[in-house]
Amino acid sequence: MPTHYALLLFFASTFFILGVLGKFARSFPVLRLAVSFSRGLKTQYGKGSLESHFTRLRNVLWEMDETLASGLIPRPETYADLQRLPKKLADFSAAPIFELRESGGELRPTLQRIRVFSEKSLEIAQLARTKTLSAFSQSVLCALMIPIFGFVYTWLLPGIQNYLSTWFLACVIAAASALCGIFWIYRLSQNARYGGLAPSRRDWIFAVQSMGERLIAKVRQGTPPDLAWDALIRELPPSCMELSRSWTFQWGPQKSPNHELTETILRFGTKMHEAIALITLEGRPALDRISGIVDHLHVQMDLAIRRDLERLPVRSMKPLFLLVCPAVLGIAFLGLFFGIWAESAAWI
Repeated sequence: MPTHYALLLFFASTFFILGVLGKFARSFPVLRLAVSFSRGLKTQYGKGSLESHFTRLRNVLWEMDETLASGLIPRPETYADLQRLPKKLADFSAAPIFELRESGGELRPTLQRIRVFSEKSLEIAQLARTKTLSAFSQSVLCALMIPIFGFVYTWLLPGIQNYLSTWFLACVIAAASALCGIFWIYRLSQNARYGGLAPSRRDWIFAVQSMGERLIAKVRQGTPPDLAWDALIRELPPSCMELSRSWTFQWGPQKSPNHELTETILRFGTKMHEAIALITLEGRPALDRISGIVDHLHVQMDLAIRRDLERLPVRSMKPLFLLVCPAVLGIAFLGLFFGIWAESAAWI
């Protein structure tokens, strides 16, 4: 069998075995990591990405707002479209709207607030795609060049057949290095998209903003701010229990976190506590003060995420130059070295 056919058969059988083992990924930690990575790519770049969900949310809210502005009642299917969104977005958008609808409150101000948020989130998702796509596409292209170099060099340089096992091992190591670089860039893009928050804290972004909009909706219904705030803290999901503990027990000096977005979220709870205490003490109008704090939270979180995204292209250069490019250049020069060495040995 010719050598290049053997190499082609080797790579084809490797991908086939990996595909079969993917069916049993739960039993293999490495394969489980690869499956989660592929699902993350689909979430970030595929049809089920956050960008597509925010687009759907914006369109549904726009339809509801225009329907109410024209003096008509939104169709039941429109409300059902909100519930069909992913749970994080449904909790953020559908919960305050349904609460106002059940109590007979005014829907348009809340619709417009959530619509503005969805448009800003869509801009951030598009910015994250733009900032990530360049380095990610370059790393994927370089990774694809490794098997191409393996095929071409084995076919064109007969001297590599004398070092075939070493050449196979070098191709595998280079491919693994390039895949590690791709995974590193993917992790950097995910961290930047969530403002650098740890994976265990990424639910805070939607939970806190949903909490703010629901608080405004409850105050519009006539619920006292302190009762509404306490009820919303108790309804936080299990992933936000750290937030609940931080906002519930606030005696003594609070340790300030080093992370900007974490500090912004924790400070939101502190400011809301102070505002609600002042409202309860002095009896001042609550809606404007609470709306101002929630708007300030949206602005600060947007700025923090945008700063991380602006630094993403520079951070992506590290895995590109440390893992991906050395793998491609190493395979290229190693193939030339094997070919030249074999030819010089034949002349000697």
